[in-house]
Amino acid sequence: MTADRTGQPSEASSEGSRGDGSRGDERSSEARTWREGHWDATYANRGVEGVSWYQARPLVSLEFFDSLQVPTTSSIIDVGGGASSVVGHLAERGFGDLTVIDISGEALAAARERAPGDAVITWVRHDILCWNPPRTFGVWHDRAVFHFLTRPEDRERYRNVLRASLRPGGIAIVATFAPDGPESCSGLPVARYDAEELAAVLGDARPVRTTRVPGEGSTLRGPAGDALVPVASRREVHVTPSGARQPFTWVAFRRAPGTGDDSPATS
Repeated sequence: MTADRTGQPSEASSEGSRGDGSRGDERSSEARTWREGHWDATYANRGVEGVSWYQARPLVSLEFFDSLQVPTTSSIIDVGGGASSVVGHLAERGFGDLTVIDISGEALAAARERAPGDAVITWVRHDILCWNPPRTFGVWHDRAVFHFLTRPEDRERYRNVLRASLRPGGIAIVATFAPDGPESCSGLPVARYDAEELAAVLGDARPVRTTRVPGEGSTLRGPAGDALVPVASRREVHVTPSGARQPFTWVAFRRAPGTGDDSPATS
């Protein structure tokens, strides 16, 4: 199910479908239903400000937007952004093409209440693993979704949706738990990555170029052509609402423009 720019729910014809247009099998449908129930219960029981990944101000996310010089004309999608204030801060900076996708209706309802009153935001309730994006975006932002995907087939689905969603020249910013981060979160196991591992699983190899982001961590680069190239990385130690310290790995990727593509990198 999706929600339009007014926040009213509407049916999504792509829900539950695979890339070939056929319906997902019963097991996949049951898994999606379980995931929806799990995250709705998590937000209902703990509230947006009670989940461990909550941040009043998403400093590292905003640093990446600044360092990568993302223009305010860019189209942004915040993946799993129901508990995030990223789009609200971007709206205050003048970004006007903002989309949030989350599997939890509870999270999205809370996010709509927190968003600036004059912000124009598209709210999408959907499981990212079976989403067929109706358009492409200049920036894909994911803080703390990908590390919940512990099965190779789920990681591959995510990677396919990311590539289908990101236009040539676009940027993907992804954060997961670091190798010394938690082994589980919200009662679920997680996969942990350092920068090289995350770059390898989501991007294309053969490093060659660099862009630096302020803070800890190294920088990474990649090949020309229509590839998803790691361009920057850093480490963050997030302090949860309860005071626990959680190390995160961040990697930014740029999808190289295809041959003959002269479109702005992140428009």
